[in-house]
Amino acid sequence: MAHAFGASPEADSKIIRTKEFDGWLVRGVADAALVEQIGEIIMHSGSKSKDTSDDVLVSKICVALDPLGPLRYKGMVTNPYGFGTTLAAAMEAGDKEKVQLIADCIGRGLPSDWLKQRALNLSGDFANLDKEFRRLQQLFKHTGPGYGMERALYEMNPFVPCESELLKNDYIYSLRDLPPALEHIVRENGELPFLIDRHIAAFIAARLKGPTEQILTTIDDGQDKSLHSKLAMVKLLGAVQKEYGPEAVPNLTGWLSEELAPTIDQFKSKSLREELRRQLSNVVAKGNLSALHDHLNSNKLIKRDQMAKSQAVREFTDATAKINQLISKEFQQDALRTGWGMAAGGSMMLAVATVVILIVW
Repeated sequence: MAHAFGASPEADSKIIRTKEFDGWLVRGVADAALVEQIGEIIMHSGSKSKDTSDDVLVSKICVALDPLGPLRYKGMVTNPYGFGTTLAAAMEAGDKEKVQLIADCIGRGLPSDWLKQRALNLSGDFANLDKEFRRLQQLFKHTGPGYGMERALYEMNPFVPCESELLKNDYIYSLRDLPPALEHIVRENGELPFLIDRHIAAFIAARLKGPTEQILTTIDDGQDKSLHSKLAMVKLLGAVQKEYGPEAVPNLTGWLSEELAPTIDQFKSKSLREELRRQLSNVVAKGNLSALHDHLNSNKLIKRDQMAKSQAVREFTDATAKINQLISKEFQQDALRTGWGMAAGGSMMLAVATVVILIVW
């Protein structure tokens, strides 16, 4: 029955919800625990949430009926242990339907349900694999570069090379080969066709040790012209260069410096902008991607620039207020009265001095 249900899930979801199926369970299945389990699955599927759809219902019923069999979902019959190779084959063949099917299956947590049943019926430790599938499920909640099916591909297949369109003529199995490959492309063509690449971001995230998630969340999907996203991608590539080398990628760094030069305009200080432009050629000569990122996006310089701007705004506000005070009618009148008083006092002193001089002479 699990085999039949798994082969035609759309029709069987209607059968499962009928009173006839419920009656068959009670009369035809001797395993009371199984009858109760299936009843609970059907009862919890009453809501219309994503994780209790008809496809998910049929899959869970199949696992309950055949706990030692494969995972069945929307006509796909497979063992979750083979998801990695299945996904790799589907992506290489361009089978978007199969790729999406695997993504839906993992995203809805069905491999974890399957493993739970296996643990109840077989001896063995399934905790590590379950933990891995749950982690992949969380990765599918993000849609940006470095996540999704590309990330799942490299996480589940540690020996698959990077499938980026940029690297179609190369076999990049190790992160050590990535910067030199990009350097070669720029040296031959003068540029990269694009910088934001989902495969390269996912390949780095799956292979690079250390916290990459914070960088990935700042890369916007489909925002190739976003300087913010480009800077984040350069930071990611810089982390690879720092860990694996080579010491310098001057052609790649030079091209990126031209692409990212407008970021200097984010600084409000004219003198600081001029200083950064003067120093840029020295940074490019070193061929260090991390140094290029820090030069164009230094948090220390940004903070200093913002503080200087705030100080300038305060000084300008104070000066404007002082000017307005000086040209105000009230100030002018006060100034005239003060001037008249000083003039009168001076005249009096001058008269007294004159009288004294006349008397003495």
